[in-house]
Amino acid sequence: RGFEQSVEVGGFYTTDDWFFIGAKYIAGYRFNKTLFVGGGTGFEFEVWDGIATIPVFANAKAYIGNWRLTPFIGLSIGGRIDLTNDLPNDHGYTIKPFGIYCDPHIGVEYRIKRYAFNLKLGWSLVNYIDYYDGETGTESGPSLNIGVKF
Repeated sequence: RGFEQSVEVGGFYTTDDWFFIGAKYIAGYRFNKTLFVGGGTGFEFEVWDGIATIPVFANAKAYIGNWRLTPFIGLSIGGRIDLTNDLPNDHGYTIKPFGIYCDPHIGVEYRIKRYAFNLKLGWSLVNYIDYYDGETGTESGPSLNIGVKF
């Protein structure tokens, strides 16, 4: 079906009280009514600690049906570049300078002529380093994004 691109805004909240908000641009190719494969990048900002990151990721989406309101499942996976890796939060953690970006998600897309609006729920991951002892770990939490495809 051709080239598609979208812009999304949203955020996610982790179990360690990190709250990220941001925007993403995704572009790729829709092979048929079911399969989209592409890539994206964006900017995310952690509200409480002022951490800024740039996710760079591959994106795949499978549409379930072909209606005006169509559900889908997807996966975005790649890396997260930290722009502020020397700043620990209140717990002594900082984001890894380059960590994993992973966001499995489900959602719905509502088509209006050549545009489509989407709402998706997912589960995002953040890799961190304990600033004081160097140990690493992963935090995760729910994500919510809205977007427009054009």
